[in-house]
Amino acid sequence: NSINSGNNTGFDLTTELSVNKWISDVESNWNTASNWSEGTVPSTDDTVYFGQGHDGKCNLDVADGVTVTNFMSSDYTGTFDTQNYDLTVTGNYQWTSGTYSAGSATLAISGNGDFTAGAFTAGTSKISFRGVNSTFTPGSLTYYDIAVNKSSWAALTISGTATITHNLIQTGGHINGGTFNLKGDLVVDGSGAGGGSTQVVFNGNTDQTIDWTAGWAPVVE
Repeated sequence: NSINSGNNTGFDLTTELSVNKWISDVESNWNTASNWSEGTVPSTDDTVYFGQGHDGKCNLDVADGVTVTNFMSSDYTGTFDTQNYDLTVTGNYQWTSGTYSAGSATLAISGNGDFTAGAFTAGTSKISFRGVNSTFTPGSLTYYDIAVNKSSWAALTISGTATITHNLIQTGGHINGGTFNLKGDLVVDGSGAGGGSTQVVFNGNTDQTIDWTAGWAPVVE
């Protein structure tokens, strides 16, 4: 049941995945089984897919948040609205069409994060990169908080430039490649924070600080 709708990166599409597709043509809720191709609400083992032809808005209505394996879109023109509830992706996140409305929720990603297309409405959300080595392709989007909390010697490798309107938080792992345009503060707080080669450019309109209590910081300009 693997999906290849083009522009797929970071996915092993030769491996059979449990793919659960959003099939609602109208605004409806995540936690309604009939909105999904498998006839059940997505589980932790599922790849969740939003695709062409079923563009109804999806409202996340699970107060404890949800966990899935992969989360992806292609040729979707609708909106996924977290309604301020958290989404945890233990594999890869690839949102290449439609709008992801983050609200104040946390989007936790253990695999690769591809934001090169589609829309991301950041609100006051946090993207938290966890796990082992992975990549972040930020596209031209703007983010609120980004946190890197990886295993001590794992790395998040950035391809491109990410603009952060609030804070960059590093508590574990390395951050390599690319650039962060940071308008808020840099927080380095964790003995596992390994710094890295990423350029952090302070370009906010108000005073900015480096809150460095433990570990190593990335390159600051």
